[in-house]
Amino acid sequence: MSSGDPMQSVNRREFLESTGRCAAALGWAGAMLAAGCRSEEGPAPARLPVVDTHMHVWANDPVRYPFPHPYIPDFEYADIPAEGTTEMLIEDMDRNGVTHSILVQVIYHGWDNSYVADGLKAHPDRLRAHGLIDPTDPGVADRLEYWVKEHGFSGMRFSPIYYLDGAKGGDGWLNHPGSDRLWKKAAQLGAVFKKRYPRRGTKDNEGARRKAIGKRRQNRCRVPSG
Repeated sequence: MSSGDPMQSVNRREFLESTGRCAAALGWAGAMLAAGCRSEEGPAPARLPVVDTHMHVWANDPVRYPFPHPYIPDFEYADIPAEGTTEMLIEDMDRNGVTHSILVQVIYHGWDNSYVADGLKAHPDRLRAHGLIDPTDPGVADRLEYWVKEHGFSGMRFSPIYYLDGAKGGDGWLNHPGSDRLWKKAAQLGAVFKKRYPRRGTKDNEGARRKAIGKRRQNRCRVPSG
């Protein structure tokens, strides 16, 4: 199946291979899915796992968990029109039958993944985590190792979308020889990377991102049941 855009198309084999790698890297995902398969010798499980593969959470305590947005210097906690704590996510998961979620660090908290790390520590049987690290930092490989080894992260997210057209030094870090140590460290750790690219034919800028912040948060506001 193809949409005519190589960035938007993927065949069945590529999809199955990529999802299989991610499930293996995230550990419990593969085990849970295997446990949910029907056995010829035993009864079918009462419930299959339901995994949300991309969830953002953010703190409601800017003193304990600051919001040093790396791309919007004047960003403040007040710029977020809704709360989205880890406990709210767990409540939503329980209410909607979601057994597991993968936390992805929001850009608001910058390169400090402490809030996501604390959420992972509080709910190790239900959550896995992807953090953010500065791809232009000469010590980026060490930061990856720190979050994976010390806090149990499964990998990191990079966003080349923020480095388009030479912005913030450009996206040369993607294939810079200095990044070789990062990729080798990731292979050694079995870390999974998520990358956010712009859709072809679209332009991205700080103003559009700031506007999208409010829109996304409004769409994700938790609505009390009943």
